[in-house]
This record gives sequence, structure tokens and C-alpha cells, in this order.
Amino acid sequence: MSKTELRKCKACNLETEHFKVITPSATPDKMDKKTKIKTFIFAFIASKGAGPLSGFVELRDAHLICSHCGDKIIENYRGDIDCST
Repeated sequence: MSKTELRKCKACNLETEHFKVITPSATPDKMDKKTKIKTFIFAFIASKGAGPLSGFVELRDAHLICSHCGDKIIENYRGDIDCST
């Protein structure tokens, strides 16, 4: 899944289009123990509140790539909810 969105780039300090690519979050073997536990608890709580598939939705990242300089930002992705940090 790929689309673009207009956003201010921190690297080149311009308002440019950023390509948005949704990918699965880091695989469990690449996560440290603290991150694994945090992800499990967050997904468990989310699944209790909004159903079993909602926990899976939390395990994706949005990679935003600046069309001008190529700088990449990685954010949590939760469907249509903006989770910018």
C-alpha cells in the first residue's frame, strides 16, 4: 500500500510530498525483550476493547519518504488514525 501526503520535512525544511508505505512492524526476533512485552500487552489490551483483529492493526509501521531529499520517517500506523510523533 503506497500513497502520498503533503508534510513538512525536518531534514530539508520544506513542505513536500512524502510517499507513505505501510509495512509490518519489526519482527519479534529483531525486537528486544522490553519491546516484545510492551507490544504484546498493547495488542492484548487493544483486542479486548475493539475485537481480536484490532491488536494486529497496531503492529504496522508507516514509512514516510520525502520526495525532495529522500529522508525517511517511521511512525506507528493504526489505519486512518494519524499517529505522528
